[in-house]
Amino acid sequence: MLDPTLEIIPLVQPLVSSVVEKRLAPSKIFNDVLKLTTEFGSLIKTLPQEIDLLLKKLQSGRLKIEFEHQGLGDLIKEFDQVSNRLSFAMIVAATIIASSLMVQANIGPFVLGLPLLGLIGFIISGVLGMFLLVLIIISGRF
Repeated sequence: MLDPTLEIIPLVQPLVSSVVEKRLAPSKIFNDVLKLTTEFGSLIKTLPQEIDLLLKKLQSGRLKIEFEHQGLGDLIKEFDQVSNRLSFAMIVAATIIASSLMVQANIGPFVLGLPLLGLIGFIISGVLGMFLLVLIIISGRF
C-alpha cells in the first residue's frame, strides 16, 4: 500500500518546471516559428507551379490516379462466391423449366407414364439443387 504521508507534488515539481521551461523557452519558440515560416514560404513558392501542372494534366487527359484497395480481397471473394451460386441456381431453374416443358409436350419414350427426357431433366435438377443446398448449409449462411 502507498504511504499516505507521501507528498508527490514537491517531488514532481522540479521535473515539471524543467519541462515547461524547455518547451516555452524563447529560443525554442523562435526556432519553431522560423522552421514553420521557412516551410510555409517553400509551400507558397511551389504550390502555384504544382497546381498549374495538375490542371494541365487534367485538361489533356493525362492525369493518372492510382487506387490501392485495402481489405477488399475478402469482399471480392464473397462476390465471386455469390455470383457462382446465383449462376448455378439459374442453371438449375432453367433445367427445371425445360424439363417441365418436355413433360408438358408429352413426346418421346415414356417411363412410368412420363417422357424420359423430362424425367432425366427433373432428376438432374434435383441432384444439382441438392448439391447447391449442401454447399449453402456447409458455408453456414442460410
